[in-house]
Amino acid sequence: MGRRQLLLVLMVVGLPVLATAAIGLRVIFAGASHTNQTAGPTPTSTVTPRPTASNSASAGPSLPVDPYRPQGGGLLGNGVHGNAFLLATNDHGANKTYYWDGVAWRITSTPNPRALNSRPVFDPVLGMTMMIAGGDMGNALETWQWGGSNWAMRDTSLPGLTGPAILGFDAATNQLIMTTGSTVSTPNSVTSVASTWAFDGTKWQQVAGADSPEQREYTNMAYDPKHRQLVLFGGQNFQNRPHENQTDTWTWDGTSWTQRYPAVSPQGGFDSLVYDPDTQQLLLLEAANFLDRTNPVHFSMWTWDGDAWYQLHPAALPAYGPSPQMAYDFANHQLLLVEGTSEGDLTTQTWIYEAGTWKRVA
Repeated sequence: MGRRQLLLVLMVVGLPVLATAAIGLRVIFAGASHTNQTAGPTPTSTVTPRPTASNSASAGPSLPVDPYRPQGGGLLGNGVHGNAFLLATNDHGANKTYYWDGVAWRITSTPNPRALNSRPVFDPVLGMTMMIAGGDMGNALETWQWGGSNWAMRDTSLPGLTGPAILGFDAATNQLIMTTGSTVSTPNSVTSVASTWAFDGTKWQQVAGADSPEQREYTNMAYDPKHRQLVLFGGQNFQNRPHENQTDTWTWDGTSWTQRYPAVSPQGGFDSLVYDPDTQQLLLLEAANFLDRTNPVHFSMWTWDGDAWYQLHPAALPAYGPSPQMAYDFANHQLLLVEGTSEGDLTTQTWIYEAGTWKRVA
């Protein structure tokens, strides 16, 4: 093809790898021990100073702080300036796009696309942040892009594709990957046929069929530059009612999906994956959600070494909140978690992971 492909798989990553290669970030000590396996990856102990708020301002646009806090349940990814990038409704009812400046969420004046679907993923080939909207109630999926000032819908057709989608950027092949499917819903069941698609900058092309991971929600993809693979884990099954936790691990090598069978796996539920260039680890933060529909009471944290999962034990884990999602902010060198505060108060809380522990900052 005349252009490097961009693949679409149901969930997010990409900018982390680009920044790791281009910026050459140093490694910091994670301070977390491994369990459940006899051996695992060991981070180094060199510390990289964090930037100040004044340093971070030059990495992104000069925008006001929203007087109304963003609510939980938004979609977190990376914007074109490297900052963490959040699409959320604020507690005044407005749908907004936010940048993280290292200290606070700054609001843009542009409203979000309707019916948000996938988490936003930065595509360094296009120089755009990409996302999928639509797909609800049997409606077709839509492709949207953010160039730094506003959202624009691309004239790209995805006929017959509905339901949740997950995006991830494969830096080994410079492709944006999406996993999704063709979904038929009835009052008591959902039937879907999985598929994987690639975007060439103009149109989507199917690159894998029913051997793709099945459609799911509450998870994402992340690229692991150490092992040159996109990783997808867990979440909840989209077909069954009630939804069931998924504990399967998949890797994409640029051509096909492989289901992996590690000896130990997290429980599945509300999962978020991110590559942390500071610790040089692919990290998973999980809040297991059980079928009795009760809320999770705590998180667990894991790392993937290319073949196996190892549980980490930070000095402190975040308090649980709805819709937990992680992203690495390259402009401010911060690993962020964004989530709601509780079922009754859905304003956003923001946490940072550094030096082997989590701390709330907003």
